[in-house]
Amino acid sequence: MHDYNISWDYEIDKHVNKKYLTILNKIINDIKKNDLYKLKACKDFSVQPIILPKGILGIYCLGTYNKAVIGIDIRNLLIACEEYNTDIKISLKTTILHELKHSEQDYYADDNRLNFAKHHAKQIEKSLVKILNNLGCTVLSKLGTFSNGEAVFEKASV
Repeated sequence: MHDYNISWDYEIDKHVNKKYLTILNKIINDIKKNDLYKLKACKDFSVQPIILPKGILGIYCLGTYNKAVIGIDIRNLLIACEEYNTDIKISLKTTILHELKHSEQDYYADDNRLNFAKHHAKQIEKSLVKILNNLGCTVLSKLGTFSNGEAVFEKASV
């Protein structure tokens, strides 16, 4: 979807303090500069302050994965920050990155879900092997399967 406007489905919060809009814009620019390249599908994104039900911090608009459209409820975020004693900058960035990951899930349609899982498992494989080795576990990597169903493994390397 290239022309989606979030105001078609959500109420824009026009009463957000300018201080928070400034923080939001700095975080958006930071993510575009330092994090966006890590995503396979999403090449750009926009964030709008919207009004969401109590307790919901942000939403990703389904079908917008190439140029993700995200809504953030600043008021709900501020309540969560106060409740959990967290910084608004960290909460904003974490929420936006979380919603951007939904764009990746959206990109991998139902027939590609396995590839999505494999892609993300590969990203954490070395860390996971190291953690399991430190716990005393022997981690094996599957090399292949014979025609009789027997599999061949080797010890996983870090």
